Amino acid sequence: MSRNISSMVAVFGLGAGLVHLAVGAGSPLPFFIVFVLVGVAESAWAVLTFVKGRVPAPRSFAILTLLPVAFWAASIALGVGGLLPLGPLAAASVLGVVAAGAVLFSIRRRTSTPPRAGVPAAATRDADEHPWRFIGALAASAALVAALVTPALSGTWAGQFAVPHGSHDVPGPAIEDGHGGH
Repeated sequence: MSRNISSMVAVFGLGAGLVHLAVGAGSPLPFFIVFVLVGVAESAWAVLTFVKGRVPAPRSFAILTLLPVAFWAASIALGVGGLLPLGPLAAASVLGVVAAGAVLFSIRRRTSTPPRAGVPAAATRDADEHPWRFIGALAASAALVAALVTPALSGTWAGQFAVPHGSHDVPGPAIEDGHGGH
């Protein structure tokens, strides 16, 4: 898996981990345990992926990112899915499915693609890892994750208690400092 794809997977995993932590914070105990553990694991895996430049244990990572989706589906099937916020879990599920799909696709591609005749593997890898491609992949994944995670976090229990925007403009007692407004 190229470093570009690994960095995108790490950003997706970090976003999903943050949402799972926020969902777990306001959930009943069984959901709390599952979502907080998965959120911590996804966040740690994302940091390791950034540090190493590749996804450690990619199949296990794919299973981990799909575990909350299966748990959420099971809770809906059992009739207790209403205790969980729909929007945040949908956003985290999208991030998890995309990350798992990218990892599994790259594993399949790596095992099924024969090496090109006469082209060293290092030359092929270097063409995929141009610095501008890396920056573009990182920026695109960060923008996508921010677009999904920001509203998802506001839909969680933790987001309900965040400071409302604009509340810092509430008029209060004026403090005269003798500097004439400068």
